[in-house]
Amino acid sequence: MPTHTVAVFGGNGQLARALRTGWAGRAQVHAFSRREVDITDAAAVTAALAPLSPTLVVNCAAYNNVDQAQVDQAEAMAVNGIAVGILARAAQAHGAIFVHYSSDFVF
Repeated sequence: MPTHTVAVFGGNGQLARALRTGWAGRAQVHAFSRREVDITDAAAVTAALAPLSPTLVVNCAAYNNVDQAQVDQAEAMAVNGIAVGILARAAQAHGAIFVHYSSDFVF
């Protein structure tokens, strides 16, 4: 029986799917899509994590439409910047390790 509980944000993306496959049978994984949890909303993140008591929180979410990010700078910054802090603080509140994946090509 898995002893670790993992919360993955950006749960429908390619990276999250690969992680879920790799952790199958090794950890209890809860993946959240953008439709399920708005990571730019601290209350929504807190509500999603509260019943889980995760040992690991992984952020696979990103605003990665580079061309549109030039137009929608506020949304890109909210998802790729502000939300990362929200997730990190939420992980810390649970004593969980926080892992954030990023790229130099998201802004």
